[in-house]
Formats: sequence, structure tokens, C-alpha cells
Amino acid sequence: MFERFNPEARAVIVGAQEQARLLEQNYIGTEHLLLGLLAGPAATVPATVLRANEITHSRVQALVLEIVGRGTGAAAGHIPFTPRSKKVLEMSLREALKLRHKFIGPEHILLGVMREGEGLAVQILGKLGADLADLRKQVLAQAPPPGRRRMAPLGPGRIMVPQAGMTPGSMRAADHAVRRAAGGPVGSQHYLLGLLDEEDGLAAKALASLGVTRETVEAKLAELGTSGTTDEPPERAGALRTSIQVTGDEIAVRVVESDLAARIRGYFEGGRQAAEVPGAEKLWKSLRAALEEMTVQIEKSGPPSEWAPPDWGKAGVATFAVVSEPDGIRCRLWTAEGHDPAAVRAWLADWFQTKAPAGSAEPTAFLRVGVARMGDIVPDALEPEAYTQSGITYGPFGPPATWPRVPLATLVEKAIEGLTGA
Repeated sequence: MFERFNPEARAVIVGAQEQARLLEQNYIGTEHLLLGLLAGPAATVPATVLRANEITHSRVQALVLEIVGRGTGAAAGHIPFTPRSKKVLEMSLREALKLRHKFIGPEHILLGVMREGEGLAVQILGKLGADLADLRKQVLAQAPPPGRRRMAPLGPGRIMVPQAGMTPGSMRAADHAVRRAAGGPVGSQHYLLGLLDEEDGLAAKALASLGVTRETVEAKLAELGTSGTTDEPPERAGALRTSIQVTGDEIAVRVVESDLAARIRGYFEGGRQAAEVPGAEKLWKSLRAALEEMTVQIEKSGPPSEWAPPDWGKAGVATFAVVSEPDGIRCRLWTAEGHDPAAVRAWLADWFQTKAPAGSAEPTAFLRVGVARMGDIVPDALEPEAYTQSGITYGPFGPPATWPRVPLATLVEKAIEGLTGA
């Protein structure tokens, strides 16, 4: 059925998975589909209609947390749909057929949510004051008429892409990129590989003439990872730029956001105080709720000595971390069942000696490296069983503020010592 979904609808499905992951829930329910509709492009019919009825992402998310609470942690990789959300997707197909549309768009998904009628998404819409019959009329009024958007012919595994303004080669390259993403967000790296996969396209021929091969690009992408790039999930990048310090009864939240800082800075140059900022009450309310939720998570996580690096134990093969703790620098290794720890240690030792981040004197609290099979990161890889780095995270934030920070070069050195027994 997913071959009928247009790019916007596919973005909703990917968004629903990300919303479930953000809420640490190991399933995709109708509420996540609703969040995916609101988290996607603002110009879609559902987003326009819902926001016109004052149904926003933040309000829906708040009710999801109020009704079901935050989960205990979403599994890495694929997150399954619940039976009810599967029914919604089936209903979206029926809605598309009923309207004589040859594709499934976000509008059909919202119509499917309302037609299913019993999921948590519908309950939330009711709590937010929505009249389902009226909401349906508004969606239908803005939905495209039959035949308005022509889509590329369907084929096995075909991704629905608008034909207008695209050559057959660019459409196939986009299809390859989506397949490369394997159900996750499509990043610039997937487009690069998609261009190489379309071997008869001009881009692939130009790259080949420059000596660029798919295999070398795959290896380099796996080596670099998305950390620190615009393809890194914004929530992860933002978390690494956020720190909290507690002194007495004062909680100081520090967020490094250059663009926002530049825009806000001018407001205070006239001598204004923080209490005078428009929206300060709303900011306090949001911060208070976020800090309360964070405090609950801290209380559940145990004493500081049990601090775990981000995404600990979620990599396909192994997760390795070197952490600066009060009693010294400690190396930790977790390996998934069925993988030889000795083989993983040997691969990590070589990686740290040849490809680890360049030594730096900047204070750092920890360094985490994920390990996966090449085939799990790059579909159709030539050496699918070979190990590769699946993610690297390091920085001054994360562990308790009282723990010592050391130069990154020191952590790399200690990692090599720990892995080689030197």
C-alpha cells in the first residue's frame, strides 16, 4: 500500500515514527500519526485545517503525555504500527479511492483517522474541541479534485514522485534515495548515493569520470556519520548544546543557539530586563513543565555513578564509551547478543588509532561510538557483514556538572589504552 503514498504522506509516516521515538514509545499509534501530520510541512491540507481549528503539535503532544505518559524507550530501527493505526492507513486508502484520487496524501490519512473513529487521536481531537463532521468538511473542501496531481506510474516498490519538472533520471535517483533511507528520514547522504545508484544518469557518469565510486562514498559516509552536520537529527544536536547547572535553589539552563541569540540580543541592549520579555510567562510555564519531566527522569535513572551515555545499548553491534568520572576515566563496552566482544574490541582499537576525532584541548565529558554492520547502515553494501561506525557523540554536556572535564585527546588516548591493554 505504501507505494501509493505521495512524498508528503511518506513524510507523515516517517514523522510519526520520529514522534514515537521522541516520546520513547515502542509503537506507532493513531496519536503519532496525528503528531506526524502536524510536524510535517505547514502547507499540507491537514496542517492548514488543524491549525485553523487551533489544534497544534504542542497541544496534541501535551495531551498524549497526559493520557498515556512517556514511554520506557523506543527500540532502535523499525517501530511497529498498532492494529488501530494500521486500520487508519487502510481507511486512508479507502478515502483516496472514494475521492477518485490515484495517490494517498496527508489529507487521506487525516480522513482515515476520523473515519476509524476510536483511536487516541480522535479522543484528543474531541478534547481540543474539534467537531469531526465539520473537520471532515473542511478537509474535503481543500482536498485536490480528481486528477489534479498526476503521479509517476506505479511499479514494484515505486515511490510516488510528481512528474512535473523532473527528468526520469532524477525521479529514479529520488526513488533510490528513499529506499536508501530504509524508512527513516531522507538525508543528503541518501540523495548522493541515489545519484550514484542511477548509473545511467548524467550525475553518476560525471562522478565516475572523476574516480568517485559508490563503494568509496559508502565507506566515507559510514566513517563520518551525521554528527555535527545538517543531517543530524535536530533534537540530538540541540541536546548536545544544552546544559543545566544547579546552585542552591537556582536552576540555570544554558542553551547555545547562535541564530536565536543574535535575534534576541538586540532586545536587551536598551537595558530591558528578562521579566519584560513578551511571552515570558509562557516561557516559564514551558520550562517548568520540561524541568519537572526531566527531574522525574533523573529520579528514575538512579545515582550519578550510573550515568549512561546517549543511546547506550541501542547500536546494532556494540556501543563503546569512555567517560571522565570522579574516580578517573572509565571505558565501557556493550555488545549485542551474538557478537564477539573480542572482535569488536579489535575493530574499535583500530578505529580509534586511525579514525577517531582529532585531539583537542577543549574540555570534554565523554566520547561514545556506536558500531553496526555495514549492511545495516548502507543497504546493498558490498561488504554487509563488515563493522562500521554508526554514530559518534562527544562534548562537555551530559554527565553531572560536578564530574571532571578533560581534553578530548585524553579520552581518545585512554580509549586506545583500554582497548589494546597498553
